[in-house]
Amino acid sequence: MQVWRSDDVPRPARVEYMRQAICDSIVPFDLRLDHGMDGSGEIRSADVGMVRVSYHQGGELDGEVVRTPWLIRRSDPALCKIDLQLSGHTVFEQDDRARSICGPATSVSPTCHGPAV
Repeated sequence: MQVWRSDDVPRPARVEYMRQAICDSIVPFDLRLDHGMDGSGEIRSADVGMVRVSYHQGGELDGEVVRTPWLIRRSDPALCKIDLQLSGHTVFEQDDRARSICGPATSVSPTCHGPAV
């Protein structure tokens, strides 16, 4: 199991550290935060056969996680991703689909082959 904790690095390096952790544990993303990363966050990731299970925990972030065409080309085209929201709320926006607001105990399956915010 791999574990990334934002508290393991100095505050000025946290955004880049956690961006790289997201890229390593899921797929390449661009983490764009308006005010840096003041709180703490943690990502745990383990491979179980052909399945990767990742657990992400952290405080509220003022910004967005973006998938651009360049980042998509760096991804495995066979990847299938399922998100299960355990607490808090996340807003997904992809292609021309309406925004989806996910709260606790909801799931969403965003495609990893198209731009997303």
